[in-house]
Parts: sequence; structure tokens; C-alpha cells
Amino acid sequence: MTKYYYECKLDKQLIINSFNKIAHFILGNNIELIEAFQKEFNKKVEIIKIYPNGKITKTLNYKRPGRCYKHNNKIYIEMWGYQNANQKQYDWLEYQGIHEFAHCFIDILTELKSKVVIKNNIYLSNSMGLIAQKDQNGNLINQHYYGKLFNETMIDLICVMINNNMEINQILNSNYDNWHIKKINETSYLKFTTITRLIIASFANTSVNYQNIYQKGFSIFNSKANDFLYGIIFNPLYIEEKFDFLMGDGSYRFFCVQLDKLFIDNLNVKKIDSKEIKKIFNIIENFFTKRINYFLENKLIEDKILKEIIKNYRIIKEQFITEYF
Repeated sequence: MTKYYYECKLDKQLIINSFNKIAHFILGNNIELIEAFQKEFNKKVEIIKIYPNGKITKTLNYKRPGRCYKHNNKIYIEMWGYQNANQKQYDWLEYQGIHEFAHCFIDILTELKSKVVIKNNIYLSNSMGLIAQKDQNGNLINQHYYGKLFNETMIDLICVMINNNMEINQILNSNYDNWHIKKINETSYLKFTTITRLIIASFANTSVNYQNIYQKGFSIFNSKANDFLYGIIFNPLYIEEKFDFLMGDGSYRFFCVQLDKLFIDNLNVKKIDSKEIKKIFNIIENFFTKRINYFLENKLIEDKILKEIIKNYRIIKEQFITEYF
């Protein structure tokens, strides 16, 4: 059973609100499903601890004011709360709460569908929303995990979708400069979100109004309207399967390793190196072209819908070029 530690009533409400907002956004308004997930949550999450704002600990500081991590197969959430915070920070606290709880949800949901896939003697499995690489003895190898850029940027996109008055499709189809995010809620991950928006567009199976799905009480992630949106929440190995099907075994891992290096190397710079991002762009372009050709050759999608998918991809592609090149 999860143990809760917090400083004040507002911290308690932060925990409740963060859970509820993420639950309804990711799982929809299916009460039975949310209650079933709550049971898994209580089994998997050991401690949720809210510290006074500004409290420096072994895991928290001004660069990392919140953290969701795993230890001995149990999940821990630690973050700063309302105690000692000024009112200007309240929006940021809500944003941070959703971000850390989203990490927790994704870890639990991806491991529910976890299986081991063996490629070139590398044992791959879902872990904390990433893909873990292990040897036959269960030891982490190579870069240990991959998919960090997609994981962090998708969670930032979720935070914006939940806390912003804009419609979901508007967020997915526009640069973060147009999201009207309050300065205090801006993160160093935002500059990478156009990469993730382009890969989402490249994985579309149909043209869909995500806002309508959400307003009807359903999850935009569980509709299979988009293989990436489904996989990033429920099964990252599913994304790899779809990507490698067209690009060849090991291609997704190679792609993510490059992305994650780009992510780490450019976290603290204003503009990402255009030479490095050109490589990423070419891979996404190649994947999208092969995917469209596959749809055409096998007559899997109506021409009208296919044209809409291509049109939407090209809109975000132009934004990508404008932002990074």
C-alpha cells in the first residue's frame, strides 16, 4: 500500500489532482479501468513524498525539483510542494505534479504489457516508459535504456494538453511558442517537442480529431488511431516493432540512441545543432515515405484519409525545418 507524506492540505490536494487528471486523460472516463489501475498503483508505488518548496535533498534540487524513480522494483515519487512556495509558483507545482505522476503511470502501464524481445542476443523489455537492454543474465548492457527523448517530451506534451485551453490537435500541430505556456512552466524539454510531434504525425493510421475523442470520455492513446501515441503510453516495444518492420531490425534502437544523445547534449543550449538534427530528420522522412508506400501498395487506407495524413505531416515538417534549420 502506498505511503503518503506531505506538509499541508494543498500538498494532499496536489497528489489527488495529479492522479485524477492523468488517470482521466490517459485512461478516459472508464471508472472500472481507473479503479483497476488504482489497485496496481497501490501495489507498485511505495512512497509519495512532498517536500517544502526549495528543500534540497539527495534527489531534489533547483535543477530537479521533482523525481519519479524505481528502487527494488517499487516506484517512488518525490517533489516540492506548496509549503514555502509563493502564489506565482502554484501553476508550476500543478505542472510538475502532473509530470511526475505521468512518469509513474507510464511505468506501470508499460510493464503490464511488458514482454521480452530478443534481437541480436540483446534482451529488450519495457522499463519506466523506456526500453531496457539486457544480456541473457539480466544485466544492463550498451546504453542500458533508450527512448528518453520521446518519453520526456511526450510527458511535457501531456502536461500542456491537460493544463492548456488549446485543443489537443492545435497543440500537436503547432510549435511550442504558440502554446501560451507561462514562463514558470517552461522546461528545457520543450525545444525537442517538434521532433516528437513529427514522429507522431509519421505514425498516424488515420486523420482524427483527438479533442473529440477526449471530450467523449475516451483515451486518445488507446484508440490505435496512432501507433506512436498508443505505444509511448502502453508499450514502447510496439513502436519499435512498427518502426523496424519498415526500417529493418535494430533501426529503432539506433534511432533512439542518436535521439537520446542529442537530447542530453543539447538540454542546456538554446538552439539544437542543425547538423545533428538533420540526421534525425532524414530518418523520420525515410520512415514516413516507406510507411505511406506500404499503405499504398497494400491498399490499407482510403485515398482521402491518406491525403489528410500526408497533409498533416507536411505541415509539421515545415515547422520542423523552420525551427531547427
